[in-house]
Amino acid sequence: MSHQFLYEIGLEELPARFITDLEAQLKNLVSQFLNDQGLAYSKIKSYSTPRRLAVQVWDLADSQEDKTESFRGPAKKIALDQDGQWTKAALGFAKGQGMSADDIVFKEDKGQDYAFIEKFRPGQKADQVLEDISQVVSGLTAPVSMKWGDNHFRFVRPVHQLVCLLDDQVIDSSLFNVSSGRKTDGHRFLGETLELASAENYEKALKNQYVIADRQDRQEDIARQIEALCQDKNWQSPLYNQALLDEVTDLVEYPTVFFGEFDSSFLSVPERILETSMADHQRYFPVRSKLGDFLPYFIGVRNGNEAGLENVVAGNEKVLVARLEDAKFFYQEDKDHSIDYFLNQLDQVTYHDKLGSMQDKQDRVGQICLDLLDYVSLTQAERDDLSRAAAIYKFDLVTAVVDEFSSLQGYIGGVYAQEFGESQAVAQAIGEQYLPTSSRGDLPESKLGSILAMADKLESLLMFFSINLIPSGSNDPYALRRAAYGLIRILDDQDLSLDLTDFFYQLAQDLGIEDTHFIEKLDQFIKERVDKYLEAQYQIPHDIRQAAISGLHLNPVKAIKVGQKLAEDRGSQDYKFMVESLSRVANMTQQETSHAEVDPDLAQSQSEEDLIKASVFLLGLFQESDDITAQYEALKEISPKIEAFFDNNMVNTEDDQVRANRYAILDQITQASHSFADFNQLLTK
Repeated sequence: MSHQFLYEIGLEELPARFITDLEAQLKNLVSQFLNDQGLAYSKIKSYSTPRRLAVQVWDLADSQEDKTESFRGPAKKIALDQDGQWTKAALGFAKGQGMSADDIVFKEDKGQDYAFIEKFRPGQKADQVLEDISQVVSGLTAPVSMKWGDNHFRFVRPVHQLVCLLDDQVIDSSLFNVSSGRKTDGHRFLGETLELASAENYEKALKNQYVIADRQDRQEDIARQIEALCQDKNWQSPLYNQALLDEVTDLVEYPTVFFGEFDSSFLSVPERILETSMADHQRYFPVRSKLGDFLPYFIGVRNGNEAGLENVVAGNEKVLVARLEDAKFFYQEDKDHSIDYFLNQLDQVTYHDKLGSMQDKQDRVGQICLDLLDYVSLTQAERDDLSRAAAIYKFDLVTAVVDEFSSLQGYIGGVYAQEFGESQAVAQAIGEQYLPTSSRGDLPESKLGSILAMADKLESLLMFFSINLIPSGSNDPYALRRAAYGLIRILDDQDLSLDLTDFFYQLAQDLGIEDTHFIEKLDQFIKERVDKYLEAQYQIPHDIRQAAISGLHLNPVKAIKVGQKLAEDRGSQDYKFMVESLSRVANMTQQETSHAEVDPDLAQSQSEEDLIKASVFLLGLFQESDDITAQYEALKEISPKIEAFFDNNMVNTEDDQVRANRYAILDQITQASHSFADFNQLLTK
């Protein structure tokens, strides 16, 4: 006999940003509990709305399976004395298991007889097991929690009701001093409190009370209504904003889509300001024509039905107008000033107590941009634009619009820069300074924007590491992981081969940082991000990733190309032969190193002469060319010569000069190969 089980937590309104994670946690906790308790089931489904979290389980077993547990005691020769009587060891073993010596049996284990006691444990009925489920569910966590009443415990929001039903039977359970029952609430305004007859028709019962419990169904319903409205009005669909759609889904239990309008005079304000005011503050979707023109309309989602919808529209229009008037006021107030006006306030904005003001950061970024000029090709006009952008790019931090809409920093700087008469190139670079804002976010489109964004990220990484504010665990308050990952993405996008280790030391010197011990930690931090990037972006196998990032130099673009080249050639016989040859050379030079110059006159065989010539060519190629394909082919070509050398020559010869010369040859090869990759990391089997 199988059962259906329902567990629902009724709460005060949950913050929308926590709901999907809490729903997933609840499903995982209940699933793990049932698995741990040995209660089989066929299906488990989770639900969430702003006022409830729930799981439903189908075909739940009637009881746990019966178990026979076997406990091993002392060996037979220890359990019985010479007369065949039980020893104290055997009697103690039986007593410890709550049994008598008569219950002992002997069984063979690993070639020897041991005393065993077997216990039969009948499985508990499902209703008994489920009484303890709330102990597990209380482990739900959220970034914030609260106390309520006189209780000592904390949870994300106060719990008001608990439903715990096995078919039509209420399971006796308790969560945060709330006892289980069968009552649940319908929609706050449209529905009523109802008693669930059983666990079976949960979704249907709630829908009759204007609650769509299935989050996915609720989101699809919202999307369908918005698409239908946009098709009817000949508007673009705004559903590209998945984050807003997710948030709206978690704000309502019974969605009804509506649209409103506002005065077209507000369209004089930049679109992003209007969109941010609508989406971030009011959770409205902005409206655009099929041609992409911003229109004086908005789309909202009501938590209710269509009754009195005209009043809802009028109320939302009134609220939005107030928001847009604020946005327009801030925008016009900013336009009354100049870039110099804002720049003069930057030294009053603290960057970090140990790192000075935002003006100090801007000055450091300007120096980093100068240093980057040695690695990029720019015209004089582009250099001038970059210098200007770096000298002013943080001015928007003290504008009224950014003070009100912090998410617009950078973007609004680009808008204002153009409005204040800066060149389009300067404005675009300023607007792209924060890109990319996520691991898959848009990259800067302009070369100057890429350089400025790299310089900004390099400054953050270098300066915060210099004062030992290094991310640990999940703690990364200054978003340095994102900065490092974004830096790698831009370097890859721009195909900019840059030895970051050397560059960090150069920057430290130019920025007056005397203690550079932190750079080793920064190197390792960047390598970890390169490893993740190689895996996520290029699906490079683990051993190749480790080989590519473990070379002598921290050059992300080179590591990417090396990883791709090794992965591409991995299945060939030449690859296996090359890896084994170069690994053998590297292992030998770890045992003994020679600082002598290679002397061709000390060669004792043709194979040694051939290897000397090949090693000189190899080292020269690596010093003169960054062509990864040419370097890789040269490494493959020298591999047969390495094997011939080992076959015909003894490296550890008794002649000290010859021995030192042979290690010098191997050192040259290792120096070149290790600047390409650490071949000892590669697997060939």
